[in-house]
Amino acid sequence: MMPPNRRTPGAPSNMRTQLSRWLQPAPGSLAAQDACSGQPTWTHFVHLVWSVWVFLTPAFSGGAYGFTPRWCLLTLLSYPLFLWLYTVSVMASPRRAQAAALAMVALCFALLPWYPSGLSYFVFGCVMLQPRRKRSLLAYFLALAVLNAALLGYARWIGYPWQALVWMPTVTMIIGALVAMERMNRVHAATLKLSQEEVRRLAALAERERIGRDLHDLLGHTLRAVSGIRAAGIAAELASAKLLLETDGVTFDYHLDEAFSENAMPPGVESALAMTVREAATNIQRHARAARAEVRFGLERNEAVLHVVDDGRGGAIVPGNGLSGMRERIEAVRGRMRVESGKGGTRIEVRIPLAANDDDAS
Repeated sequence: MMPPNRRTPGAPSNMRTQLSRWLQPAPGSLAAQDACSGQPTWTHFVHLVWSVWVFLTPAFSGGAYGFTPRWCLLTLLSYPLFLWLYTVSVMASPRRAQAAALAMVALCFALLPWYPSGLSYFVFGCVMLQPRRKRSLLAYFLALAVLNAALLGYARWIGYPWQALVWMPTVTMIIGALVAMERMNRVHAATLKLSQEEVRRLAALAERERIGRDLHDLLGHTLRAVSGIRAAGIAAELASAKLLLETDGVTFDYHLDEAFSENAMPPGVESALAMTVREAATNIQRHARAARAEVRFGLERNEAVLHVVDDGRGGAIVPGNGLSGMRERIEAVRGRMRVESGKGGTRIEVRIPLAANDDDAS
């Protein structure tokens, strides 16, 4: 036999899940439309403040229709039902929402012989029948006219004075028109906002595609230009430097002596030269404010020689900016680096003896 408390722990969780699902706006609901347009859902529930007339009507009725035990009982039974129907009309799909609005109207008709406060339910029901989707305003006002005619006829038949009813068609028509126009304006504004956002999105997408094509062409051109270099690491860094600098508006050129292009570099030398090009290009892009930059590779007296020149602002040479790391890499392969910086720009010269690094190639 299953213990009686076996299913108890899951019950609150299931109830919370069902409540959360029930409060989730259905597609096409007023709440869902507001969520899509960036409007808060709670504004619909602010209108419930007008239901205060449910509690004020007995003060103007008096006698058997005043604050009697019967009024208290009918209010206790009907008002929570009205709140539920109103919530459904806001959160549910258009078909269910309009059914809930008609149920408010029916609630008024059912209570009217004993409960004048039910006229407030009628007003709310008429308002929540507002047009949805492609339903026209004309059809909405025709529906209001039919409902008001039915209410007036029924109320007069059960003995209500005409003075208590004459205001109903005017109130429902005016409030219904105001709410319907407000809804249509909000939908129009949301549609316009979505259109503007779509235009901006397409413009941004087109710009990204243009930049992507330009970068692709630039990188492709650069890689074709350096494809003859046997040092793959240096070729890659030259391509990367050209891409980095020219996208930042710095004209970048490079020159390689024929002897340098034809001779394979020891791996350590190639790596040191490639990383020097990378660090130098990064410094130029970040700090130099240069218009042009140039890299030259050559072979002189069995030394690999690298020159990096820019026409930037130059200035005093201080530790950092990658210079310390560049120097350490060069010295690790028994090379030397010289940096000159002044008003005419910055010049970096690197010399690495190949003979001292032949063991790396073996």
